[in-house]
Amino acid sequence: MDPDNRRPVDWVQRATALAAVRSGAAATPQTMKLSLIVRALALRARRPKAFDERCTYEPLVAGPGVCAFKRGEEVAALVGVREWEGAVVEGLDGRWRDVLAEVDHVLGGEAPLKDLAGEHGLALLERR
Repeated sequence: MDPDNRRPVDWVQRATALAAVRSGAAATPQTMKLSLIVRALALRARRPKAFDERCTYEPLVAGPGVCAFKRGEEVAALVGVREWEGAVVEGLDGRWRDVLAEVDHVLGGEAPLKDLAGEHGLALLERR
């Protein structure tokens, strides 16, 4: 059993954190997960076809320590799982925006994961 589930939820604190994330406040250690969820759901709302059951799923070559894939041609997710610092991701030609870091990338075939995913090894990309 998860010990965090035994405490009452502080709904005021949660609502305040959600309002801060939605207004564009930088993620803190306390709001990092919430920020990820809000941004991923916003991406899903903007790109519903990329999350449709008919959309293709394409694993990307990135090495054994990385989980990387594209949903159609519009969305890509990159996650460094273990020993990913030297990983290179292939198959992301074109212009992409990382919706988590709010950074644009122009890619030509392959790119170091550390350049795309930052210190946390996580990127959620939307084609521009």
